[in-house]
Amino acid sequence: MSYIKLKPTPRLDTAGGIVLLNQKILFIKKRGVWDLPKGKIEFDDSIDVTAVREIHEETGLEIENLDIVGKLPSTKYYIWDGKDYILKKNFWRIIIYRGSPDVKLIPDQSEGITKCRWKSIDKINKIQKKTHSRISYLVDYFLKDPNFEIYLKESQSKI
Repeated sequence: MSYIKLKPTPRLDTAGGIVLLNQKILFIKKRGVWDLPKGKIEFDDSIDVTAVREIHEETGLEIENLDIVGKLPSTKYYIWDGKDYILKKNFWRIIIYRGSPDVKLIPDQSEGITKCRWKSIDKINKIQKKTHSRISYLVDYFLKDPNFEIYLKESQSKI
């Protein structure tokens, strides 16, 4: 009897989040598509540390003003790197930005990010039409979270 030797699927784990301020969600425009900030989990870093670090790197928001208040379901999909399919697993957090609402957002252009924008919850459906289906799903899930109203109230700037 012969067996087929299968090569394990390479995996890439990332972390990021839905960042809230004054009832708005922070989106980035990456390679022409609206997305949420996220990035690769480095060796020995936790999901939470990575989520906050990547949001800072991709948007310029100060780490000390990013407060994780909840978790969201992870998303998975395959990407092609030119020679292999890689399973990409994204871990998501709910994060309140506690800094100044006048903060200047700085898109990380080296990562292909051209814009960072706070988008009002009541106009979110426009963005959802211009994003990946997994991001649209995640935002829908968040909007139905039993603690959604609490998160919105917490997102009101005290500064």
